[in-house]
Amino acid sequence: MMGGLLVILLLLLIAMAQRVSSKVEFTFEGKVYRVPTKYRDLAKQALQGNEKAKYAIVTQYYENSKPFIPELCFKFVSELAEKDLGVLTELGDLYRDGIGTPKDEAKSRAVYTRALELYDNPPPGLYIPERSKKYRSFLLENSDLSKIKR
Repeated sequence: MMGGLLVILLLLLIAMAQRVSSKVEFTFEGKVYRVPTKYRDLAKQALQGNEKAKYAIVTQYYENSKPFIPELCFKFVSELAEKDLGVLTELGDLYRDGIGTPKDEAKSRAVYTRALELYDNPPPGLYIPERSKKYRSFLLENSDLSKIKR
């Protein structure tokens, strides 16, 4: 009886140790984070230019998934913004809310204005996700309309 209890306790300790050890250190912009190995590997791929990995990191933030490194998300949103109208709009949100960057209402409005300009006159190759089509009224309300030529 006592031997069976010890085996169960030992198995629990091993499981707990594996859960703790599945986190590794990841350094970004001089800060050290403890993140799951899978996240670290994804972040490394994104930092090496893998666009799919960048989108995966950004998507984690918008889905409220953990872990989340605000500065890393901001970096990738900034890099993807000119290719994807939805991401460009999200860049304005990050400036507005101060996520991964200092709050900056002027930059937020400028980004929203740029997104509205691109929405109305998209260059070839700009991705406009279906979900972004509903953003036009939001962009009109939140951009600096004096800069938009109609």
